[in-house]
Amino acid sequence: MKGLIKKDIFMLKNNTRYFLIFTLFYFLVSLNQTEPGSSTTFILPFLTIVMMISTFSYDEFNNWFSYAAALPNGRKNVVKSKYAITGITTVLSTLLSIFLAFIISNIKGNFSYSEMLSYLIGSVFACIFMTSIIYPFLFKYGSEKGRLVIFAISSMTVGAIVLLSKISNIKIPSRIVSILTGYGLLLLIIASVLMITISYFISKKIFTKKEF
Repeated sequence: MKGLIKKDIFMLKNNTRYFLIFTLFYFLVSLNQTEPGSSTTFILPFLTIVMMISTFSYDEFNNWFSYAAALPNGRKNVVKSKYAITGITTVLSTLLSIFLAFIISNIKGNFSYSEMLSYLIGSVFACIFMTSIIYPFLFKYGSEKGRLVIFAISSMTVGAIVLLSKISNIKIPSRIVSILTGYGLLLLIIASVLMITISYFISKKIFTKKEF
């Protein structure tokens, strides 16, 4: 499986220049924003997921999946490697985005540990949520339809945010508020583990039965 991870890393290196240019662009843009953390902490991990989807495109173009399926435990290792490298790159890009947000916030003099932590948790959870939904579609239908799924998820997410902002006056029972306040982080961790685990087993089942 290490070889499969290295393969994806080599493919991601082809997009390193664009990633760095994109990072610099958002760094400069965030300097002029009132809340730089909210933009930089999610956009880079999101870009990482998009770059990972591009590795599916390369694999499909070069008929790599057909070759990998012929290897011992090749199908299972392909799925494992995709989830593993996605987790590694998402963590690294999230740490980079937090580092940039830290620098920007200190330059602007409005750094807040609590806000930075909330941005970090939100970004990681959003990436896990997107990966959990998108990857089974990628293994089932390929990269082209996977991009359509990203667009659909992004649209639904924006729509949900707009909807929640309009119904923000709805009163939530105090008991639920206290539970979310006291165990919110634990619930997010449990939800993230469940989502990525279920997604992995669905992807593995799909890919092991897929014909090439």
